[in-house]
Amino acid sequence: YVAAQSISVQRYNNAQQFTTLEIESGTTVMFASAKYLYIGSSNNSSYRGVLSATGVTFTALDTSAGWSGIWYQNYSDDGSSLIDSCIIEYADDGIYCASASPTITNSTIRSNTDGIYADSGSQPTITGNTFTGNERPVFIYADRIRSNIYGNTYSGNTKDYIEVQNATLDENLTYVWSMDGAPYLISSDLEVRRDNNSSQLSTLKIDSGATVMFKNGIDLYIGHENNSNYRGALIANGVTFTAFDSTGWNGIRFRNYADDGSCLIDSSIIEGADDGIYCESSSPTITNSRIQNNVDGVYADEGSSPILTGNTFSNNERPVTYYAHRIRTTNSENVFTSNTKDYIEVIAGDLTEHYGSVDYHWQDDGAPYVVTGTFRVWRNDQDGDNSQDRRSVLRIDSGTEIQFYPDQYLYIGHDPNSRFGALQADSVTFTAFDTSDAWGGLWYDNQAIDDSTINYLKNSTVAYANYGIYCESASPTITNSRIQNNVDGVYADGGSQPVLIGNTFSNNSFGIKINKSDNDYS
Repeated sequence: YVAAQSISVQRYNNAQQFTTLEIESGTTVMFASAKYLYIGSSNNSSYRGVLSATGVTFTALDTSAGWSGIWYQNYSDDGSSLIDSCIIEYADDGIYCASASPTITNSTIRSNTDGIYADSGSQPTITGNTFTGNERPVFIYADRIRSNIYGNTYSGNTKDYIEVQNATLDENLTYVWSMDGAPYLISSDLEVRRDNNSSQLSTLKIDSGATVMFKNGIDLYIGHENNSNYRGALIANGVTFTAFDSTGWNGIRFRNYADDGSCLIDSSIIEGADDGIYCESSSPTITNSRIQNNVDGVYADEGSSPILTGNTFSNNERPVTYYAHRIRTTNSENVFTSNTKDYIEVIAGDLTEHYGSVDYHWQDDGAPYVVTGTFRVWRNDQDGDNSQDRRSVLRIDSGTEIQFYPDQYLYIGHDPNSRFGALQADSVTFTAFDTSDAWGGLWYDNQAIDDSTINYLKNSTVAYANYGIYCESASPTITNSRIQNNVDGVYADGGSQPVLIGNTFSNNSFGIKINKSDNDYS
């Protein structure tokens, strides 16, 4: 069949009926240059149409001149529109969906400018097709991808990817992006957040095996930064998030109203970004993933406590950044290799919440913690009864190493009354980031708790400090530890009488300085 003019398939002025063009298997339909096959009306529900084609070839009369393509319009009937096991070739738009959602399956779509173009109102089902020799095989808006693209093969296209146009994912549903035979390319910022409903959630779920590429300067935003009516979530298992080219991309940004309990990245790859994962007052879970070749691997701001377990950080400039007061049994079993800064960078922030409410628990991870500023462990509570139960506690796991920038301290307790603090460290190393430039030391303040069942330092190493351990009207218990290469190993002022048992003091300028004249040391 040769279509010398454009063909329009639409019922005439009857909204209850539609006109169907059914083309039998084995048929070839050739179109003259600039001619269309239109299905349905663009703006009138009384003019509905259907195309049903199985085993049909749609091609150009003159392949050098081409044709315009199959154009599904707004009032094509989605449920009845099917292209199956067909060939669509040599068109400007092989299939154009204008607020239409037909099914295209098991077909070969080749040598077109656009293979399938779906506008912002279209959600075609695209499965089991072969795209080859097109300039752009598939174009679709982000919010119209809903388990509807999978099982396709892509080869020899100018753009061998699914081009995803910007749109906010804001409905109360889970948008599922299935694994397909080509990556998804994001060309502008993508936001996942519900539209003005605090009791509902928009979720992007990306299936295992999928690859999502981002152009330079582009972010994937989850949730809203300051409005609880705009909540979002990301679930990605076995997904690769990467840059379109060597210029990189911005990264995944979990914002304040990302739903922490629903946000999970597992067994995935995040690479080539400025901030692989940026947590903005949010605490997603990232596990068993490769975070590589980023500037920052994971950056957690002062309101964030992301869970990081079993990940591999490699070839990042800075793999992990936490604020001190946000490390709360958050990170363990990670591997760090070939990063510029092969450590966990810790920004100062005082640990001031009650031990019964917040567990400031620093676990032994695959790299040392490097503390860049002085911080304190003290309960921010000035209740008049002066109860030591009102305390903050920092507990550090055996095997952990903590390094400090020059002249920076860890303070335990804080004047005035009722600002109690405790340190629980067994087999921990406290040392300088640069051993040629001493750190301040461990400073036990007046409100450090003396009870050795609550506040203790044992089997540990304190090294390369100005004051390895400074006691200011405090009497902590230090046992079986190595205190070495400090200026003062232990300095106890006139109000202090620390308990020192079984320790080794070596290579300090002064091992122990005691200023309490009436001490009863034996």
